[in-house]
Amino acid sequence: MKLPSWISIRPLRHYKGDDRTKCPDCGGEMSFVERFTMSGDDRRTYRCQACNKEHIVDFGMAEWKRLSDANKPEG
Repeated sequence: MKLPSWISIRPLRHYKGDDRTKCPDCGGEMSFVERFTMSGDDRRTYRCQACNKEHIVDFGMAEWKRLSDANKPEG
């Protein structure tokens, strides 16, 4: 089944080559492990395949938080 042109599917993981998915210790490629947005910040845990360490990467404000703040009445 072909999707309509207005629907686009984006993967959750970032494309290879993104600096945020490179290990800060060894520079190896990291794989996505977990996403945490309950605090209002978009924090994701990645694991380096080369040195087997986990790193938490902050992607800024979570999308649900932005939408919630935009829907609050002014005043």
